[in-house]
Amino acid sequence: VCDEKTSVDKFGGGLFQNNAGISVTVINIHTSSITMHQVFSTSDYGAHRDLVWSLSQIIPGRLVILASMHDGSLQLKKTTHDFLASYGLSWNKAYAFRDTWIVSFIVGGQILGEALAPNLGLFNSSGSPLTLGARASASFHNASTFG
Repeated sequence: VCDEKTSVDKFGGGLFQNNAGISVTVINIHTSSITMHQVFSTSDYGAHRDLVWSLSQIIPGRLVILASMHDGSLQLKKTTHDFLASYGLSWNKAYAFRDTWIVSFIVGGQILGEALAPNLGLFNSSGSPLTLGARASASFHNASTFG
């Protein structure tokens, strides 16, 4: 879902790599279409607020996939962790410096899968690459009930 590619941004007179963030993908399970894909650059001031606001706007019944990029936990505040916990996520409180974290869930429904690979305390490394498999049963409704 998310790789270690970095974006290079101009900062002052030099260049720096901006590779801290959380990738959010939202899928309409009735049409199999991606309704949102955005990377919230958690190295940017206020990105945690944008992440919480965007997640709060997602329609119930949508599939959400959150995947950390290199140091996605950067500048995440307690309010962000508390908001993620309101979805029933278990690892978000433990998610720390350069861990690898991925979760998939249905808004207003069930957690499909969640995994965390911790950084083992090494400053110049990240958590291990992570693969998450999830299986869910879907019930389909008559299209006329969706307006």
